[in-house]
Amino acid sequence: MEKEDNEQCLTENWKVNTPELLKLLVEDNPKGTVLRSPVRIFQNLLIKLTERALVINDKELNDILLSLNLIEVDEGEKK
Repeated sequence: MEKEDNEQCLTENWKVNTPELLKLLVEDNPKGTVLRSPVRIFQNLLIKLTERALVINDKELNDILLSLNLIEVDEGEKK
């Protein structure tokens, strides 16, 4: 149970800049050319997932999308 608590704490406190991570893997990596196709496919799947998640509009799912930097909070919603 303690391991799950630690993982939960980490996921609540950390963010992953997914778009930048994918860019780093492909564009800023000298050996990134072999990753280009798989990363593009993964990126397209993340876009589809994000679009579907926004339609569903589930708070927990939205929080995950935020932590992956796949969506941004609307300034009007912050207040």
